[in-house]
Amino acid sequence: MPAAPAVLLTDARWRKALSAARALGRRGLRVLTCDSTRLVAAAISRYVERHLVVPAPASDPEGFVAAVARLAAREHGLVCFPLEDPTLEVLSVARDRLPQVALPIAPLAAITLALDKRAAALGLPVPRGVLPAGPEDLGSARALDFPVVVKPRRGWGAQGVTVVERREELDAAYRRVAAVFPRPLVQERLPPGGEAYGVSCLFNARGALRAAFVHRRLREYPLRGGPSTLRVSAERPDLVESSARLLSALGWVGFGMVEWRTDPRDGGGRLLEVNPRFVGSLELAVRSGVDFPSLLYDVAVSGDCAEVRRYKVGQLCRWLLPGDLLHFLANPARFRLEPSFFRFRAPDLAYDDWARDDPLPSLAQVGVVALAALRPSMWRYVRTRSGPIPP
Repeated sequence: MPAAPAVLLTDARWRKALSAARALGRRGLRVLTCDSTRLVAAAISRYVERHLVVPAPASDPEGFVAAVARLAAREHGLVCFPLEDPTLEVLSVARDRLPQVALPIAPLAAITLALDKRAAALGLPVPRGVLPAGPEDLGSARALDFPVVVKPRRGWGAQGVTVVERREELDAAYRRVAAVFPRPLVQERLPPGGEAYGVSCLFNARGALRAAFVHRRLREYPLRGGPSTLRVSAERPDLVESSARLLSALGWVGFGMVEWRTDPRDGGGRLLEVNPRFVGSLELAVRSGVDFPSLLYDVAVSGDCAEVRRYKVGQLCRWLLPGDLLHFLANPARFRLEPSFFRFRAPDLAYDDWARDDPLPSLAQVGVVALAALRPSMWRYVRTRSGPIPP
């Protein structure tokens, strides 16, 4: 009997790669990881058979595609999960050149539209915003209610996202973001008090919704918007329906997560963005009973998977190092957090990277964080509380 196809997880430096590797490995599947560096915690997971150092997709897309093609020539029926946006785009463009690789992802046109923060709403409610032609075209942006957010039209995480409190600060902030991310979007920042939700959906090869999961953010870093450091599983059937309708309209296949924030003025949800690949909350979904990596594997090899709509509500999951630690250090109310930062053990609390049956990556992550603390870039990041958290 032939062995089951191996799964290649790209961008292995991110914690979601470790979550996916553990979920797939516990099922008995062969897991391979790759990244442009050898220093990733997932590489020493007991569930990872081999880690590959490959060219970075963003800087050397042809070299990366060639490396995947070489691997696929040795691994019959290779399944590949691209875990970051640049990798996803590179592989979606090269899909026809990799017929031997199973890529359970949406069509390129759908991914392109999803990554465009201005275009992906398709009629759903969003915060008011404008798309200036350039720094000389900020008149409409100044007419928005402040504070506003200047953010890349395409991007992920907190990269380039800048909060502007006053109109007189808009021009300089826009120019800073536009110098790195051309023609950014200017959008009203919703008033404080609303709740942030993520709705994860999985579609089979025919575009039918097969699984859905909702989480609510409790803490994040940077404090004004960034990756969640503590989150809880929740129920929001209305947001599931709207998210599924959006992704279906895009012709979605595979995994996608839609971010929402409620407007405290009317309680309605506002669409923030669409993430077309696994996100940092993946471990919470798995711990709550929605094993997205295994479900996506089934879609890759057979075109379909089991339907999962029920899961544990109230499950907590925490990204302790460095995420929740940085939130604690930056938050003026650090000793009044609920739940407390110092609540390290509870029946309903899990961790993004810690697992009793696979402790080595967690210990390695402590070392990675300790080394990062020695880098001036990390402390500049802590002081400014902006930009992506250094890996």
